[in-house]
Amino acid sequence: MRRLLIMLVIISTSLFTFADVTQEAKLILKVAPKFPTQPYHNENLEGWVKLQFDVTELGEVTNIIVLESSPSRVFDRSAKKALAKWRYSPKVINNKPVTSNGLTERIEFKLTE
Repeated sequence: MRRLLIMLVIISTSLFTFADVTQEAKLILKVAPKFPTQPYHNENLEGWVKLQFDVTELGEVTNIIVLESSPSRVFDRSAKKALAKWRYSPKVINNKPVTSNGLTERIEFKLTE
């Protein structure tokens, strides 16, 4: 009886440990955004866009929405296009890839000399 109890404790502890293993989504491919060409190409404009998105179990970016941007709406389309090309290793729970919802990223638009 004592052996059976010890074995049950070991088995239940092992199951609990492995059931809680989680790996968050991790960026593996980042594509730089392109500066918009019209009508701002002569203004030396810089800015940023904060985006919210999901990562599928295949590591693809979906459901992209703009949360904030500065200057407003100037870089939104370019930021969304770039983020759509990014790839992630998906979130993993119990050795199974799952969708990650509501991730955020801020994409900067800076001029280089």
